[in-house]
Amino acid sequence: MLLHLLFGKADSNSSLEDVAAGIIHMVLQSIGQSVILAALNSSIKDFVLIGNLAKLPQCKEVFPIMEDMYQCHFLIPNMPNTELLWVQHWHTCIKKKSNKDEVRSQ
Repeated sequence: MLLHLLFGKADSNSSLEDVAAGIIHMVLQSIGQSVILAALNSSIKDFVLIGNLAKLPQCKEVFPIMEDMYQCHFLIPNMPNTELLWVQHWHTCIKKKSNKDEVRSQ
């Protein structure tokens, strides 16, 4: 469906820039959909984009569409080079949630 939206009007007269933009969109869609499918049978609905991926301005166009389609959330950090901090932050949040769940079950 998303592919049709991007390449539905492509023809042999498309500029190289348009073709390149379409390829970038397809790669981002493939990444997003593979992450969503990998988490399909879990309760995971929040995903963080890290590294050079998050630097692409097209992320702000592609991922919100997928959020609406799949009822999930993609967090795109403003400073993606701080990915280690994000990973540590999420790890801390998960540990805190696990600890709360353990206390409740006792």
